[in-house]
Amino acid sequence: VLTFLSIWATDVFAYYGGKRFGARQLSDISPNKTQEGTIIGVMSAVLLMTLVCSSYGYPIWYGLVAGGIGLMAQLGDLYESLIKRTYNVKDSSNLLPGHGGILDRSDSSLFVAPLVYLIIVFLT
Repeated sequence: VLTFLSIWATDVFAYYGGKRFGARQLSDISPNKTQEGTIIGVMSAVLLMTLVCSSYGYPIWYGLVAGGIGLMAQLGDLYESLIKRTYNVKDSSNLLPGHGGILDRSDSSLFVAPLVYLIIVFLT
């Protein structure tokens, strides 16, 4: 649950932060992504997870893990954009109209899952 909350917080706040404060393009791969949006998204995930963890008695340093998850989520999103640009498609499927397809809903977790697995293995 904490993993998906971190991903969703990063995506939502990166989008709105980039729309509001974005000035510098993050990459040519995805021209609408901004450096400011990425920073706001990752920092929001850290803040939100720190608050959630402190509220439910989890270690607060999980908030820092959320920062790593947020960065990997952004990389997954960029990679999916690269695939779509390479094959010149706007949406990866039409199952979820207006959302870029199923791959747009799972691209972040594809990169985050190995990171979370390694964290769990090394911490237990």
